[in-house]
Amino acid sequence: MIVNIPQRAQTVYGVSPVQGGLTLLPLLLTSPLATALSGFLTGNAKVPPFYLVLVASVLQVIGIGLTCSLSTDSKSIPKAQYGYEVLMGIGFGLGLTTLLTFARVVVSQQNLSVMMGALTQIRVLGGTVSLAICAAILNNQLTLKLDRVVSPEQAAAIYDSISAVNDLNSTQQAAVRLAFAEGYNLQNIFMTVMSALGLITSFFLWERNPRKAG
Repeated sequence: MIVNIPQRAQTVYGVSPVQGGLTLLPLLLTSPLATALSGFLTGNAKVPPFYLVLVASVLQVIGIGLTCSLSTDSKSIPKAQYGYEVLMGIGFGLGLTTLLTFARVVVSQQNLSVMMGALTQIRVLGGTVSLAICAAILNNQLTLKLDRVVSPEQAAAIYDSISAVNDLNSTQQAAVRLAFAEGYNLQNIFMTVMSALGLITSFFLWERNPRKAG
């Protein structure tokens, strides 16, 4: 989503790169706040990490899932998108440190460093693979759509730089922006499925008497 949101803002809604980056603020601001809240709840309030992981997973599914409903023919950024980002930010922030806290609870001290390293590697690997899959989804969508509305030279220019869309006539711009919007929605569907799988797997962390940190 960190890549999807600003790119969508530039290609679909025609905003500048700076404005595209600013569209991420609701997600980026709420995520660290949720991370701090996670530390308080697991450390001070002694809330079992399992419950926070579950809540985080649910919020991620809802937030990302709602982005699939974004209109493909809107000419401006929907206000609802910022609300979806807040849900995602809270979900990402809660899940980010809670899993590390959970690891300290369930793994022995001598194996803790191995577990921390494994979690970090899995996150990086998962992000890299998902990014590659999302890029393939978007490229396939564009390949199917762009050939019908622009020349090969224009398509190549668009692949090289998103700003090339602005050099097209109004009819072509509308068709290209629609193709990008549909591609980003397909990406969101894929990420929603992945988040749903994460929610399902989080239930396997359940214990009859959930352990607490500290």
